[in-house]
Amino acid sequence: MALASSQSGALYARTELSAMYRSEDGGESWCELETLLTLPSAKSWSFPPRPETHHVQFILPDLAHPARLHVAIEAGALVYSDDAGSTWCDRVSSAPRDTHCLAVHPLDPTRLHSAAGDGYFESVDDGNTWRRVVDGLEHQHCWSVAISLADSKTLLLSTSKSAYGAHYKESANSILYRRTGTDAWKPVRKGLPDPQGVRIPVVAASSSEPGVFYCSTEGMVYRSEHDGLQWQKLAVQWNSKATAEHATGMAILEEG
Repeated sequence: MALASSQSGALYARTELSAMYRSEDGGESWCELETLLTLPSAKSWSFPPRPETHHVQFILPDLAHPARLHVAIEAGALVYSDDAGSTWCDRVSSAPRDTHCLAVHPLDPTRLHSAAGDGYFESVDDGNTWRRVVDGLEHQHCWSVAISLADSKTLLLSTSKSAYGAHYKESANSILYRRTGTDAWKPVRKGLPDPQGVRIPVVAASSSEPGVFYCSTEGMVYRSEHDGLQWQKLAVQWNSKATAEHATGMAILEEG
């Protein structure tokens, strides 16, 4: 389902059904981190469209503690390991149950941000406790979150009213929100398409250009040089084999 790289150089891969693998040699060989499935909450993990399944949705290597690893199970748990995946700590009661994306700013490494199907959650103690922050969010099914390079307290969050409104074209209705500090979430629309008919976007922040964000939905890509307040559609020429579908993830390749 995805890959993540830790500060130590270890690679992590996630799969469906839920399983985690680690490679110490650049992906030449892998070992399964089998103890993940021994957690007590594992018996309740279930992916709603296919109740018999579940998967590891997101992996976040910790910036504050190199051996700590945060892993989101869709759906059912946000868990972590303090020894690079050898053993695991189960979900805490205040944590989101359906995290789709985790984000952290390098200058604030113990503040974690979760875009989840059950709302937006934030932890200021590296995931030990969580707080649900939905003030201003009319749409609370959250998918993607990004943090401004210029200001670690400025966030963008992609949302929809439901999973169907997020991923199914016939009922699509999604919107981008912005928040700074302790302010309420506010919708962002200037330069972006009308929410009706739009499947849920993915957002990403530039790691070299302060205040620059990117957003993609329905095969279109947008760029903001104003910390997400205003957007401009980019003229993207897709490879002839690519289809203009909405993206489920985004990576920014910085030149230089």
